[in-house]
Amino acid sequence: YFLELYMGQVSFWAASLLFWLLAACQRGQNRWTGLYWAGAILIKPNALILIPALVRLRALRIALVGLGLALLSSLPYFLLYPESLQSFIHSNTQGGHVKGALTHAGNLGLQGALASLFAKLADRPLAELSTLADLPAIGHAGIYVSQAAIILVALRASRRQPLNEPIPLLALWLCTFFLVYKDVWEHHYVFLLPVFVSLHLYHNYSKLLFLYVPIALPTPFVLFDIQSGTYGAIDPERTWSIATSLCYRGSKLIPLAYLWFALCRQQHPNTAFES
Repeated sequence: YFLELYMGQVSFWAASLLFWLLAACQRGQNRWTGLYWAGAILIKPNALILIPALVRLRALRIALVGLGLALLSSLPYFLLYPESLQSFIHSNTQGGHVKGALTHAGNLGLQGALASLFAKLADRPLAELSTLADLPAIGHAGIYVSQAAIILVALRASRRQPLNEPIPLLALWLCTFFLVYKDVWEHHYVFLLPVFVSLHLYHNYSKLLFLYVPIALPTPFVLFDIQSGTYGAIDPERTWSIATSLCYRGSKLIPLAYLWFALCRQQHPNTAFES
């Protein structure tokens, strides 16, 4: 949250709207829910990750209202600047193809971690990587397989979720974003605030504090970037070992993965964190 303020980002605005969406779904108050979701989408398109959860909850009215408002709000701009649509889709799915930007120390998502791991195992300098195609075949294939597997597991787990308890299901898909999206920045982790608050507020999961602490604390970046300020615009991860890269990202990904697996196991209220 500090980084959110320091960098002038707006993820917390979207996260706040998603909290009200989760709360409204739990209370069965659907009057403004579609509006909350539409606002979150317009601020940060990653809110679209909730589509499978809303479909599973049979909240078609919320889905249609949210998507409809988001599209109607965006359509005038893309009609005035049609070339922007392709740029928008490209930047949100493939990135800018900037040399050396495939992964970096700022990317704290699972895909960034896997890209770094495969590159270092194949002795491919991170500075030369622009797209997944620049990785060895086993590398980009492994990343695509991991993304597909995570989504399939989440879809299967969603089928077992009780429809009268929407919070764990919506939380599961918010966590899935961090495991499948190409660029996850540290400030994006404020999207877990509505997850933690809602699970504690409505389900009182006792182990959430142990997961929240490592998520809320700063990463150990300062321990590895021992020559802070000397790199300039150069990514310091280019000099890190595999162990350093994994340790750095693991500070966020390990508690996140535990939370995701626990939510996948959720079948009845208050059972996911008991064991």
